[in-house]
Amino acid sequence: MPDTHDARGMLEAALDTMTAQVDATPAEAWTRPSPCEGWDGQALLDHVTGTLQGISAMISGGDYRAGRNRRPAEDGASAQDAIDRWHGLAEEVRRQAETMDAQEPMTGPRGEEPAWSALKVPTHDLTVHAWDLAATAGRELELPDDLLADLTDLVKNTPPDFLRSPGVFGPEVEAPHGAGPTDRLMAFLGRRHP
Repeated sequence: MPDTHDARGMLEAALDTMTAQVDATPAEAWTRPSPCEGWDGQALLDHVTGTLQGISAMISGGDYRAGRNRRPAEDGASAQDAIDRWHGLAEEVRRQAETMDAQEPMTGPRGEEPAWSALKVPTHDLTVHAWDLAATAGRELELPDDLLADLTDLVKNTPPDFLRSPGVFGPEVEAPHGAGPTDRLMAFLGRRHP
């Protein structure tokens, strides 16, 4: 049976990975196209900030989807404003997760389920978009082994019609020659470096 450490550990690993990419992204990369169609680096950061809002709402007893719908950024906000919002929310989520019970029911993206399961989709939204942000800035990112294994497990256990539905993942693309495990998984999820 999963324990609090597993759910919290994966969430913290995703937060660490995304935060490292946020901090390593140079100013000019925030306006570059990302692997996510129609989004630049800052739109990508606004999206994952919204994911954090949903996680925060969920951990505090609310609904992920309702919390996620709060607009994460004001129109015209600077990249630095988006970075500051990310850091503030990431710290808030870390504090909330400290006392989380993995078996506690939460209302996540798939409805009500135990916390360890409800957190999987939003945790790996952060994981995949960490890779996207690295790619936007022209960097390679090999995910930590535990995060990559957990994401791979989630992908393998997601029904194909849901996995490839609009707004989730696009069709598989060919991985670059010599690609590592993370780039191969991202190619399976329809992602390539811009």
